[in-house]
Amino acid sequence: MAETRKWSEPLDAPQTEADLQVWVTRQLNAKRPWLLAHADDGVIWGRLGAKGLITSHALAPRLSPPLRLVTLQQLFIFGADDEARLWRDENGWLARRVSDAEGAEAFDEEQILWGDTVVNDFPVDGFTHVREAKQRGMDHIVPRKVTNTELKARQLRLCVRHFIDYDEQTGEARVALSRLTGVEIK
Repeated sequence: MAETRKWSEPLDAPQTEADLQVWVTRQLNAKRPWLLAHADDGVIWGRLGAKGLITSHALAPRLSPPLRLVTLQQLFIFGADDEARLWRDENGWLARRVSDAEGAEAFDEEQILWGDTVVNDFPVDGFTHVREAKQRGMDHIVPRKVTNTELKARQLRLCVRHFIDYDEQTGEARVALSRLTGVEIK
């Protein structure tokens, strides 16, 4: 079986709150502008703005928790070319960079994000407060500018690339690793 090393390489992982902010700042760039974090207390979206990282918490602290290592479960900083990911296991924090390997087999998928109504637009770097009013009343602050007109005709989507590997004995294909590539309105 092929090894995931052809798609990923280890990164130094932050171990303290102060380290987290430095790590995130180092990972964000023009080619990797998006941030998605899952924490014990909610979802945090972010993106690279003119003055650095802007998070959904900075715009709507009532709806989005702060980015803190103590509550963080996993974090993805991503763009079309690659992704830096951070997660915790029983031994502490781990980080990897995941990118396309030459000759790797992969396919792209678009996962529909919650949100059928724009609550209000945030003027800072194109974040929008969306709500899934029809089903669950779920809110989040997405790092894209979206209007109600656009949301009625299209959907917010999280773009994911899946890398394929094959079992050497059976030849059976499987998704060996996935990475985030963007946030789109389609």
